[in-house]
Amino acid sequence: MEDLFLSSNGSQLGSFSPLHGGALNAAAEYFNIPADKWLDISTGINPASWPIPAIPTAVWQRLPEDQRDREDGLEQVALNYYLRDTECADSRIQRSNILASAGSQQAIRLLPNLYNAIFRGSKAKRTAKVWITAGSYAEHGIAWEEQGHRVNKVACEKITQLLTQQPVDVLILLNPDNPSGHRWSAEQLLKWWSILHSRGGWLIVDEAFMDTTPEHSLVGQVEHEGLFVLRSVGKFFGLAGLRLGFVLSAEKTTKQLRKMLGPWAVSHPSQYLGRLALQDKEWINKQRYDLSQQSLRLAALLETYFSCRCEGTDLFQTLHHTKSEYIFNQLAKQAVLVRFLPATNKTPAGLRFGLPKNTEANWQHLESALASLKI
Repeated sequence: MEDLFLSSNGSQLGSFSPLHGGALNAAAEYFNIPADKWLDISTGINPASWPIPAIPTAVWQRLPEDQRDREDGLEQVALNYYLRDTECADSRIQRSNILASAGSQQAIRLLPNLYNAIFRGSKAKRTAKVWITAGSYAEHGIAWEEQGHRVNKVACEKITQLLTQQPVDVLILLNPDNPSGHRWSAEQLLKWWSILHSRGGWLIVDEAFMDTTPEHSLVGQVEHEGLFVLRSVGKFFGLAGLRLGFVLSAEKTTKQLRKMLGPWAVSHPSQYLGRLALQDKEWINKQRYDLSQQSLRLAALLETYFSCRCEGTDLFQTLHHTKSEYIFNQLAKQAVLVRFLPATNKTPAGLRFGLPKNTEANWQHLESALASLKI
């Protein structure tokens, strides 16, 4: 467990500071507060999960059959969902452009391996120059570094400048960004893809938090060679434990990724539930409205107590404060677990607040903890 708790400069902290959100059991042990007493808002996952129905016994007993050619198969259902409210979708996008994976994390790990397989014969690209926005979800950079590539960080507002001044083989963006909430328009992203493509480069866009604003998604443009879009079922649907995500790209690279994954990469129960959840239009529409309202409430509450502007998405709000580490620990002592964001050389330390489960008791728990802070 020791390697989970690092300070902003990588050294061991005297205080509790997990590298990822959701470390509830570890927090309960560290602060000696029972797990059921906590308000865990550290993850950015919808606290109102899609309601799980009964799963037929046969789904547990049998391996999932290949449904790529079926209109009601998981990948076609997912494609219909992702394209339904997307603006300017390319009519060429079809089932051959989407691949289900065991969470978007599996796709994050696969893409550096795909790059190595494609460019293994190129001395110039053998070690890719990979750029990712500073402070963003760390697993992207880790995956590329572990495959021997050089990973650099860029501030969100400096990307155009980067592409004109630095060699870039792979640009990785989270849109909207986690944890800053920064957004880029599809038009801007396609301009950057065009620059990268002219050099044989890749643009990878992680849209894990895009479900509440689907009109801004790039999934309708993935036939562009060298463009990859990742989607997650875990965040918006509140089903992180399901381990279901998707990668969308040009037909050729999707086929290569499918071969690398092999058969049965996604469990039968995950496929069964994912297919049902992605078709539940009534629940989806209600959540898009409810989450937007709850996020506005959260932002207003935080801005009241910290007197600073929050940025985020419909699933979380982020603020930067000179006493972020102190605030994190003081909230934890009152059984409120948030996500501490270590400082980088381009971003100050901060705190990410997910949405509490929407009960007045939970909102009161959070407000009481905030009101007791002495900063």
